[in-house]
Amino acid sequence: MQASVAHTPGNSETAGPKFIRIYQSILDQVETALYRGCAIDQYLQWDIHINALVQKVSQKLGILKYFKRYVTQSHLTNLYKTIFQS
Repeated sequence: MQASVAHTPGNSETAGPKFIRIYQSILDQVETALYRGCAIDQYLQWDIHINALVQKVSQKLGILKYFKRYVTQSHLTNLYKTIFQS
């Protein structure tokens, strides 16, 4: 596999855009990429991924909180296992 990274010479403030070429194809630069279910931004930070996880967990906890008033503890445990352990 041949890969190359190219950029224009100069300091980082005046340098032109960097690009990566693999097999004569230039990869597009994106702000965020999903890889195996993880969202990573262009600076290799996890903020977007963590915020998405927090939102998902909050929604699922809201379901448990709602049903807590209406079902028994064993049903609530089964619901928990269905939502979080599947």
